[in-house]
Amino acid sequence: VKGVRAEAPELELDLGKQKLWLRGGVRLFRGQGWVAADGAEIDLATARVSMTNVKASLPVGNLKKP
Repeated sequence: VKGVRAEAPELELDLGKQKLWLRGGVRLFRGQGWVAADGAEIDLATARVSMTNVKASLPVGNLKKP
């Protein structure tokens, strides 16, 4: 997926189903943000990602006090 980098110790790819499974501690990075999960399934046709047991750190930009 453009702009996203993924790391995982194990992966499985099924080209016929256009699915990619990442397992064993997955980390996805985009810019300054990251998402970590036990596993992820990526639908290559739609670029939709499903993850299990997720932790994340996402930058919110400049926050102004009210």
